[in-house]
Amino acid sequence: MFQSLKNPTFARLYAAQAISLLGDALTWLGLALLAVELAGDRAPAILATALTCRIVAFIVCAPFVGMIADKFDRKLILVGTHLARMLLVGLLPFVQTIWQLYAIVLVINVFHACFTPTYQASIPIVTQPQEYAPAMALASVTYQTLSMIGPGLAGVMAGWLGTRTIFWLDSGSFLLAALVILSVRQPLTVDISSPEIAPQTSYFSRLTIGTRLLFGDGLLRYALALQLVGAIIGGQVLVNTVSYVRSILQLSDREYGWVMMAFGVGMVIAALVVAQTQTYLARHWLMFGGGILMVIAMFFADRSSFIGLILLWLCVGIGKNAIDLPTQIAIGDRIPKHQQGQVYAAHFAWSHLWWGFAYPLAGWLGIEHPEWMFSIAGGIGLFVLMIVQLCFAQAATSHDHQAVDHVHSHNHELSHQHGHDEGTHVHAHHHPSIEHTHFYWLNDHYHHPTLR
Repeated sequence: MFQSLKNPTFARLYAAQAISLLGDALTWLGLALLAVELAGDRAPAILATALTCRIVAFIVCAPFVGMIADKFDRKLILVGTHLARMLLVGLLPFVQTIWQLYAIVLVINVFHACFTPTYQASIPIVTQPQEYAPAMALASVTYQTLSMIGPGLAGVMAGWLGTRTIFWLDSGSFLLAALVILSVRQPLTVDISSPEIAPQTSYFSRLTIGTRLLFGDGLLRYALALQLVGAIIGGQVLVNTVSYVRSILQLSDREYGWVMMAFGVGMVIAALVVAQTQTYLARHWLMFGGGILMVIAMFFADRSSFIGLILLWLCVGIGKNAIDLPTQIAIGDRIPKHQQGQVYAAHFAWSHLWWGFAYPLAGWLGIEHPEWMFSIAGGIGLFVLMIVQLCFAQAATSHDHQAVDHVHSHNHELSHQHGHDEGTHVHAHHHPSIEHTHFYWLNDHYHHPTLR
């Protein structure tokens, strides 16, 4: 997995992402402490509203991001979003009212919604086909690792520097990440001038092309539907674990931290496995297995002990990233580079829409059915998983060939004569009535035709 860092351009983008993630950890812990300072006992409601603002910004803004990410130098977009967040985070030490906090959080996440899909779409540009899956896995491992250690580090910095002062450190991290991206020498652009690329004249067509491509691919449609299962189960982990550990198990925040760390470790383990998985079919079964693992773990959680919950949440973490990471890799494998920005943005919006359903569901179950909240969620997840398998699984394991240009030697029978230079030529090749035996590697697609 770390071999991808030998690519100097990706190494710079990866370093910028790691710095930015540390900044995010500082941001959210600082916001939690600032909410307590401003609202006291009402701080959980303030944070819940802030998270809602975050989801709304992601869903609304991401489709517009795709329209610009495929037309302009993505390096400029990445740098611009970092500088904008640097300025916005720099305003947080001066916040005195709740509405100011909401407004800044909303705008920060507008730029976050611009950064993430643009960054994801930039990785296929700077990596070779054999580097892409390991590079995405490394990015995922880094995200999960910093999610585990970032809040603890941020807490230490807050205790040392003070709640409002850490926002200055956070702002500096975004500036440093922007400078690292500026050090990337090559432009992060894609060629959209090819005559084979049909122009999208309608504004609505340009806005929705990412969604249409996402839902038009069988494997991507299946993967996105499975992410609804991941959101339903993952929402329970993020929302109701704290009440289960503190109210049911009668344990402290330290034990809660260990349980949540197990969830993060599981996601890291899954990323390491995905990095070694190179075929489409294997990734399909990995995603399905991840969904099954999450559902089974959730069924046993309501009556589990502290150690049992650690093991179950480890399994949920494995299952969660076994769905999420292959989905991101599949977009890079199956979508043309000149449209990846739009598809990554559409995926970003739709996958966060699932969480817009999952969070309220988890909150309702935690309040109305605290003794059986995990089992009920497991049942809902199982039902959705069965529907996904019935409706989308078959299309995920098969695909249609689009016309592709390729070179091969050309020999004619007597009944087929036309003038052209000797040797080879290029033409669009269609497969209207050919059965194929498929052998899948990362981006290479080999087939053996058998004529009917």
